[in-house]
Formats: sequence, C-alpha cells, structure tokens
Amino acid sequence: MRSSAYAAPAAEIFDKPAVRAALWRALDGAEDERAVRKATVDLLGQARDKARAVVAQAFARRPYDARQVTQSYTWITDCLVTLSWEVATERLHRRPTPTEAEKIAVIAVGGYGRGELHPYSDVDLLVLLPGEIGAEHEAALTAFVGALWDIGLHIGHSVRTVEECIETARQDVTIQTNLLEKRLLAGPRSLFDQLDRQLHADLDVATFFAARLAGGRGMDEVLTVAGTGGPVSAAVWVPPRREEDPAPDFGPVVAALSVLLGEEGAMRKFLALGPLLEAHPPAPHWYLAFVGTRPDARGVGMGSALIAAITSRCDDEGIPAYLESSDPVNVPLYERHGFRVVGEVGIPDGPTVPLMWREPGQAQ
Repeated sequence: MRSSAYAAPAAEIFDKPAVRAALWRALDGAEDERAVRKATVDLLGQARDKARAVVAQAFARRPYDARQVTQSYTWITDCLVTLSWEVATERLHRRPTPTEAEKIAVIAVGGYGRGELHPYSDVDLLVLLPGEIGAEHEAALTAFVGALWDIGLHIGHSVRTVEECIETARQDVTIQTNLLEKRLLAGPRSLFDQLDRQLHADLDVATFFAARLAGGRGMDEVLTVAGTGGPVSAAVWVPPRREEDPAPDFGPVVAALSVLLGEEGAMRKFLALGPLLEAHPPAPHWYLAFVGTRPDARGVGMGSALIAAITSRCDDEGIPAYLESSDPVNVPLYERHGFRVVGEVGIPDGPTVPLMWREPGQAQ
C-alpha cells in the first residue's frame, strides 16, 4: 500500500524498522516465554498508541479524509501483526531450517484484506497451512494470537489448509468473499498464490455475483438452475419496495464487481451507474438486477426460465417489472418476455443502456 494513501508519512505513523530494533533489544533480556510475551506486548502496545495518536491528529486537521484514516489503521495493524509473528516464529518457537512445505502464511482477509480497517474493527486473519502441522507450529500460533489479543487487537482468525479454504468457500459466500479480498502479510508467496489460483478456478462468477447481490437488503429473490458441479444459471430479482423498507445496501454489489474488475475498477463501475439509479422508476415493481448463465450452458433457455419464473408471478399479482439491458443484443430476448424499451441512459465512458418496462400480462 502506498504511503501517500496514509493520513501521515508511514514512518511517522509507525516506524517499523525502528520498532523492530527496539523490540529485539528488549527481548535480549527476556529469560522465558512469559517475559518475552510481556516485553512484546508492552513495546508494541506503546507503538500502537503513538501511531493512533498521529492518525487522530491528522484526522482532526483533515476530517474528510476518512479513507486515509482506514488505510493508516491498516498500516498500523500490518506492523503489529507481522512483528508479533516474527516474535512467535523467530524468537519463541524458531525452526532452524524450515522447508518450503513447513512454512505457514499469514493472510489479511475481508475488509482488512482490502486495506480498509476502521478504528477498533475486528482484524480478520487467515493462517494458511501447507498441510498437517506439528506441536511446535501449534505453540507458535498460540503465542501469536495471544499476543495480538494482549496488544488490544480484536482478532477473528481461522486456521486452514488450501483445500479446507476451498471447501468452506463453496459452502458460504461470505467466506468466499473474504478470501477473495486478501493480502499476504507473512510467509511464502507460493502458498498464497496456490490459494488464489484455486479460488478463482473454483469461482462461478454468475452465481457468486447473484449471491452477493442477494446479500443486500431488499435483494432476496435469487433463482438458480442446477447443473453438474453446481449452479449454471442465476438471476437476482429485487421485489417491490414499500415506503417503510430500508434503502438497498449496495455494498455487496461493489464486492461482487470487485471479483471481475478489481477494487478500483469496481468502484468506478458502480459510480458510473449513477445515471441508471436516477432513472429507476418510482412505481412499485419487480426489478431484474442480474441474470447470467455460464458460457458452457448458454443457448438452451436457462436464463429465459429464470426470467419467466418471476414475470409469471408479476402477471398473477398484477405488478410491473423493470430492467436495464447492459447489452442491446439482449433486447429481443427481453421483448419476448413482454418488456418494452421506454428510454435509454448513456453511461459515462460506456454504452447507451436501454431501459425496459413490463406491464403485467404483456408476454408474447
């Protein structure tokens, strides 16, 4: 992360080399594990307090630079985590010549992985194992996590192999999202890259996108078509909003777009959608937010089936439906389901998007 993104110069916030040198000097006089842990917690706690004070002063001068504050807290936490890991693995439970297959990776995930850590937020960590570990590794992990808690960090951590990560990600889209938003803090890059490759190879973008959209408030109709190895087609329908309903939470939309475009690209894409949001009709309606089919399953009507599943409900309940066709080529498909073009919106640096409305009972 660039130091220019911080509320103050990185070394002014947390001078990691200087703190490391002071820490190792303090540990020279520690006679046992208890003394090592106390010296570590005392010194890193002081460094943490000083760093937070620097950020607080900068924020008081520039109270609208919230992003710099979150990235500064990320930098502080990175330093605390990596120095604690060094103490646990190099001072307390050092393996003289560990092989690559014995090295553990410490990975920031979720909001911390994105580099957006708010003050006093939970610090989500993945301890990635190369395989089975022995007692010495377990002792190092215990010392590491214990030190972080004693320093005052609210740690949420998991300890898994690559295979276990993939399996849990398949079962829980929240875990999958956290693992996609990750940064390597310590340990072998090769193990980190192995996880990254397997996560993306296992990722069904359409289903993931739909599930993340459905995670927002008011976005709760996710329809899928199952196939060998999992869903092959998915649609997200947003039900008609009532006046008392909360506004939709678009955070999951940005998270889903991040899978395709990266964080900065996702934010640019989302902000470019502003004209579409402004053009959204106020009358109650079902909204087709997303529909997609895996490339190897297209052309057999799966997407059409997921559209018809709700438009038939619209007909029964007498409720209109609405969508934006991101690709004009798809307009005839939607017209077959009773949608009609009622306008268009130009996206900055992007295409002109047809806006389509469907009155109940209008299917061809």
